[in-house]
Amino acid sequence: MGSQGFSRRGLLKGALATGGAAATATVLGGCQQAPRSPNVPSKWDKEADVVVVGGGGTGCAAAMSAAEAGAKVILLEVAPALGGSSALCVGSVTAPLSKMQKDQGIQDSIEDYMEDILHATGANASRVDKDMLQLLAETSGPAIDWLAGLGVQFAGPYEYPGHHRVNRMHMLVPNSAAWRKVLQPKMQEMGVEILLQTKGAELYRDVNNRVLGVKAMDTTTNKAIAIKAKKAVILATASTEAATAYKKKITTPDIAEMPAANPNNDGSGLMMAAALGADLTMLDAWGSPGLRTNLPGPNVSSTGKQAWMPFGIMDAGAILVNNEGHRFVNEKGATDDIALAVQAQTGKICHMVFDSQVAEIFNKWPMVVSSHPDKGDVSGIGGWGLVDDFVARNGIKVAKTIEELAAAVKVEPAGLKATIEQWNNYCQEGKDPDFKRTTFGHAEAKTVGAGIKTPPFYVHSPIRVQIILADVTLMVNTKLQVLDVFGNVIKGLYAGGETGHGNLYLSGHGTHMAWSFASGRLAGTNAAAEES
Repeated sequence: MGSQGFSRRGLLKGALATGGAAATATVLGGCQQAPRSPNVPSKWDKEADVVVVGGGGTGCAAAMSAAEAGAKVILLEVAPALGGSSALCVGSVTAPLSKMQKDQGIQDSIEDYMEDILHATGANASRVDKDMLQLLAETSGPAIDWLAGLGVQFAGPYEYPGHHRVNRMHMLVPNSAAWRKVLQPKMQEMGVEILLQTKGAELYRDVNNRVLGVKAMDTTTNKAIAIKAKKAVILATASTEAATAYKKKITTPDIAEMPAANPNNDGSGLMMAAALGADLTMLDAWGSPGLRTNLPGPNVSSTGKQAWMPFGIMDAGAILVNNEGHRFVNEKGATDDIALAVQAQTGKICHMVFDSQVAEIFNKWPMVVSSHPDKGDVSGIGGWGLVDDFVARNGIKVAKTIEELAAAVKVEPAGLKATIEQWNNYCQEGKDPDFKRTTFGHAEAKTVGAGIKTPPFYVHSPIRVQIILADVTLMVNTKLQVLDVFGNVIKGLYAGGETGHGNLYLSGHGTHMAWSFASGRLAGTNAAAEES
């Protein structure tokens, strides 16, 4: 993901121009913002001590912790319900030093966690802000304890081979949306005013660039609401997965227009802050096209492989077909090419087909299909799912014949049967004249040349393209205060989650969720401590 030669200050300059902010006088001179005209409404419609923009895991944690600290809080969420991306994922929260770890006698440390995250980050490890990483390591375990104390249920912690040396993967039970059902009534009990279908549009500020509040828009009436924040505003609006115009500056238009896993992650919070001179970083992490399975099975990526596995299902010999039952791409080609090919198919979906020889391999730990909510229904493995676990959730379907398999996912039976017969011939010949695939099974799987011949047959379906895990973010300090392009604090403005993590690379399953809850909790506490 990402592109070369893209300047964050260039982006800021463009954002300032489009956002209407008069803050360009500082580009060459001095190290602080020049005085500017204040942006204050003629009257305030609402006021609170702390205004939180974004009602996902970060925003709800921020609102709850600020309310616990005695602040009056208003929480804005553009969707009809709270949850955001934190209610759409698998539900793993990977963190050290939780009470659950300690109760199970798991020996862990801040230093070991940091070392494991840096190792998982790979080539980007040298870019990681170690202070922010230490903040994650120190606060994410206590954040799990805090959520558990409020009534949120976790299972685990479970094993995460290849990334973490001890069990750290805590799973929300029964799924990732479980926290929302606990926090929403708790927030309401604490007096948090929740405004749904209400979008943050602009930040109000004084002549010294101190944030005074938020211009919000009721999306049902298109009416503006001026909300005063007597202490601070917290931005928790995720990142740029759905920011099509922004992405077109970085990648090709056809990729930029691919759908986001969460269509509300449009970068608006980043632009609100940029209009005040906030610094943006990790601009190459705009998100990436992923092939994700959708309902009825869990929303996961099953076409790749986990870090510890020598090969994945596709490597072992699975193929992708469209609704007509035809292959349409080199399944081992570049991710962008596969994603573009899927987008060109009927219904913009595809189906991953394999046979029992491959299924048997991925029904034995540590070979897994993907991460999985809670425990596997059949295997009982925490956090990871085998083939039979996904069959139990109706995400993978199984049939004795190719025709029955096609009928199960509404694929043209004759087309699928002809495609598999042709694929089996290609596997025997070791050549793919249609799409130039060069692998026909995997040596370690003992499937080279095997094709798709052994019943029963399996299909993981439907699979769609989604832009996921963008990390374009605001520069923040360890108090979660937003910084301008010169490293100065923008007073009265905090950010967390994907919106605010500076140069912290959130590598591996569950690390984004750990930062979401930990940073939201910390931002809320710190914002509530501001002077009115």
